[in-house]
Amino acid sequence: MTDKNYTLADAARFTGVAKHKITYLFSSGKLPEPKRINNTRIFSKGDLNRIAKALETKIDWKAEEGISNE
Repeated sequence: MTDKNYTLADAARFTGVAKHKITYLFSSGKLPEPKRINNTRIFSKGDLNRIAKALETKIDWKAEEGISNE
């Protein structure tokens, strides 16, 4: 079984913060860039946890319902 991947929009929905606040964490060097596929940031659950910790928020995993993993 492979790990599920998430997009920036997913990360914003799960953490409840705007996408630009998440991208700022990478551009400012506060967090390392996640892997990219076709120039799209791809996040793991570990990445999402690091984002939530950096933004001092919690992840709403209920928001995961309805997201398909390609």
